[in-house]
Amino acid sequence: MGSAEFVARIQERLKSRPADEALPELEKLRERPSLERIATAVAGHFDRDVASWSAGTRSDDASRAVAAYLAGRRFGYRAAEVAAWLGYSGHGSVRNALARVESGGKDLLDVVEKLASDLASD
Repeated sequence: MGSAEFVARIQERLKSRPADEALPELEKLRERPSLERIATAVAGHFDRDVASWSAGTRSDDASRAVAAYLAGRRFGYRAAEVAAWLGYSGHGSVRNALARVESGGKDLLDVVEKLASDLASD
């Protein structure tokens, strides 16, 4: 692919660029927080326990949906990975969580932006 220096330069440039569905190969180069880090940051913000996001349980607040949104939309994780990590039954449930965040209003999207910024700067 290129030297380590080249990859580092590209990763630095990608930090300020939002994800682009037309260029999915760029997401593989983007530095991103681990799924564990995303879940921990979101759970902390919402004062939740990550363990409560297990398969077969329902999360009435938006915390798990926000974690799924950040992992999938902001940091390029595949829906199957997100589902497995956050205890969703499958990628369809992740898709529903993304839609929930996208229709959640300005306040929720502001929370998403703040968390995304914090995670990207770690």
